[in-house]
Amino acid sequence: MTFLIGAGAGLAVFVWIVTQSPGWSPFYLDNDGPGVFDAFVAAWPFGQAAILFHHVLPGMGRD
Repeated sequence: MTFLIGAGAGLAVFVWIVTQSPGWSPFYLDNDGPGVFDAFVAAWPFGQAAILFHHVLPGMGRD
């Protein structure tokens, strides 16, 4: 569930960037504009970061 929340945040950031500057985005990995693969690549790190910040780092602080 944590990953999905983080990935949703990444997807929201991707959509915001695409709507703000439709001609350019740092998330475009190909030349055909935004697509599902570009959205997945943008969302994946946010999901991983959510797991890191919510589960891993607090556990390290308790040890």
